[in-house]
Amino acid sequence: MSGLIVLMMFLRRKSIQHCIEAFDQLAKRTFSKRALPGGPFSRRIPTFMATWLKDGKYDPRPFESCLLEAFGEGQRMFDAADGAVSGTKVAVTAVTTRHSKLCILSNYNGLGPRSRGYKHFRADSFADEVLMCDAYFPAKFIPCLGWLQDGGVGKHNNPVDPAVWEGSAIWNTRQDLLVSIGTAFTEDAQSPTLPERKQKRSFRDGFLWRVLDYFLASGDSQTIWEEHWNRLDTEARKSHFRISAPLQKAPGLDEVDEMPNLKHLARTYMGSCDLSSIYRAMISASFFFELDAIPKFNQNTGMYDCTGSIRCRSPAPGPVVRGLIDRYPTAAVAITTGRTLGAIEESGLCQKCDRFRMPVGFRLFPGQSISMCLDFNAFYRSKISGFPNAVAWFVARQGLSDDSGVADHTTPISTGQTE
Repeated sequence: MSGLIVLMMFLRRKSIQHCIEAFDQLAKRTFSKRALPGGPFSRRIPTFMATWLKDGKYDPRPFESCLLEAFGEGQRMFDAADGAVSGTKVAVTAVTTRHSKLCILSNYNGLGPRSRGYKHFRADSFADEVLMCDAYFPAKFIPCLGWLQDGGVGKHNNPVDPAVWEGSAIWNTRQDLLVSIGTAFTEDAQSPTLPERKQKRSFRDGFLWRVLDYFLASGDSQTIWEEHWNRLDTEARKSHFRISAPLQKAPGLDEVDEMPNLKHLARTYMGSCDLSSIYRAMISASFFFELDAIPKFNQNTGMYDCTGSIRCRSPAPGPVVRGLIDRYPTAAVAITTGRTLGAIEESGLCQKCDRFRMPVGFRLFPGQSISMCLDFNAFYRSKISGFPNAVAWFVARQGLSDDSGVADHTTPISTGQTE
């Protein structure tokens, strides 16, 4: 259900308070009664059989009703967001009922190639488009994909890896920043005492229990994150973050009476959590470097003279720059060679459009890769978008060597040979 709230925020442009109220209503109406009440084992058998025959543990009708109220009957994945705001990339994960194949339903296409092991779907026509409510109904048939179920089942309950795969496919480059937001997790208990001698197997060690334990463990979102984290190198870990509150004991999915306690836990956790590192990474990723011309090779120094600009990708550059200066007055852009290119100043904002531009210049040896960073102060620095990379990468991305000119229809200024 947390995924639905995210879609409501970014597709429907609803306020956080509205989404919280919608979440409470959805939880109460969907899980108002427990499908497997406590009691003797014999009382569970009829309920289990009913769950099997109905192909679900909970009645989907209240869930479907809430979805229709929230998104309407005609909200489609590729629809423009309320207020004519465009650019938000949205994806819903699903799993095939056979072979448990990951499928991603999205409102975008992408520039780069996609990884193996999953399917991506975006309708070619309006008639084939997926309705928002259909994407979350239990076991629904989607054209070209077959029967699908909720993507939270199994090893992609935390879709951090699919997000990385799709990010590379969308922009054909690596991501500058990744923030994974969880719905709380149960802290690991202390290491169990290892038996000194062989013990007799109990019913709890039987085949069915082992399969069930493995299935539940494979979908543990915190474990999935930790496995993702273990695959990252030291530098990549500086731009990957996880926000999720620890629990002593996780409530049942249908224990809606625990919602007030969970809200209090979330507020307490966020109040005590230091988010400054995420703030710095997000601010740094909003700045990027753009060449003004093809670098010129200097015969006297044997180096390339590079001129360009530091810009801000935010739709509201003014508040970003002013907020940065207010919080970190000495913030400046520097390169890994140790040279400071210039301080972030409010004078870099255009008085008419409030966009940011800071001219910079530097020299590089042929084939040398650099990394530009935002130095917040003497203690904190973070890479800006697109680094580390060679200057030739920026020439290719901007199309400066293209005969037809660059994307804004201007002719690239040729000032010499490139690497």
